[in-house]
Amino acid sequence: MHLRNRLHQTLLLVGFVAIFLFLKLCIVQNEEVQAHTLTMLNEEHKLQMARIQIEKLELNLQEQVTKNLAQATENEKLQENLLEKEKAPTSHFFPFQVSTITKDCVMSSKIKSISQAVKDLNENHKIRIFPRNGFLLGVIRHGGFLPNENIDADLGVISTDLDNLKASQANRVGDFTITPMPTETHWVNWKGNNPITGKHYPFFGVKISGPPSFSETVTSFYPYRNNTYFYPRANLEGYNHAGNAKEMQRWNKEDANFRLVDTDELITESNFEKGKQIGHVFHSTFDCMVEKQFYFTTILVPCDYEAILTVQYGKNWRRVEKRQSWESLALSEKQNEKFLKFGPRPLCAR
Repeated sequence: MHLRNRLHQTLLLVGFVAIFLFLKLCIVQNEEVQAHTLTMLNEEHKLQMARIQIEKLELNLQEQVTKNLAQATENEKLQENLLEKEKAPTSHFFPFQVSTITKDCVMSSKIKSISQAVKDLNENHKIRIFPRNGFLLGVIRHGGFLPNENIDADLGVISTDLDNLKASQANRVGDFTITPMPTETHWVNWKGNNPITGKHYPFFGVKISGPPSFSETVTSFYPYRNNTYFYPRANLEGYNHAGNAKEMQRWNKEDANFRLVDTDELITESNFEKGKQIGHVFHSTFDCMVEKQFYFTTILVPCDYEAILTVQYGKNWRRVEKRQSWESLALSEKQNEKFLKFGPRPLCAR
């Protein structure tokens, strides 16, 4: 009996120990499961945060792309509006006088032939020809030839548009005859040499004739540095050089852009020197042309004509000046208003 009780107690003790060990094992396993679960939750949380961050980045990127596209569209609209504005007929009409004094007036036939030739060469033959210098100034400021200068149809042409021409001979281009002219050697500050390569240009300008009565000498605008163009400032010793030298330096102080093209230096009183090649440098492609009033008709001019005139005459190009010993000098306010009021050089009555 006593032995049976001892055995029963022993079995109970073993059972308790087994239960205790089982429970402890369960607790340990539960802790491990909890730890693993916590680790999984932490990893899931990290992944979720990463997904949120990626979504934010994608959203920001999408918003930025949308903004950039909107800005690009807006820029295109602004450019289109600017181009349309430039191409639209001007609302200002320049009045012009009619004169019976032949030596003081310009023939209507000359006006028509210049207008038609410039339009035909630009649109039908892709030769960029346009008013330059005083002719451009007269068209933009007065609606025709300068009222206080001789009748001079100064025309320019982009030299590379004539690369296919044969030098020193007449070339037929549609109804026009174009004859390249070599650079003369008598200019003070122009030798006809490419300022980038040093090579001599094959021509300085061309003689163009065509129907019905068009015949003009056209001078070259050459490609220059950084997608710009330059027009040589050619003048003669003992004729117009001294006066031109003074006005170039003065206009440069008023934002003009006369440069020593070989070294790309802005001309000043200290670096100006005879023999150095000089030119106006234009930050223009001359790819856009717009019609402007030319007496009773229109003529094509470069779209950025204001910037071009500033390069040539400084920021005060709207004020009338008059040459004295080949130097342009400003007029009085009264004289300036008079010239602006009465328009360009008169049209001939017949």
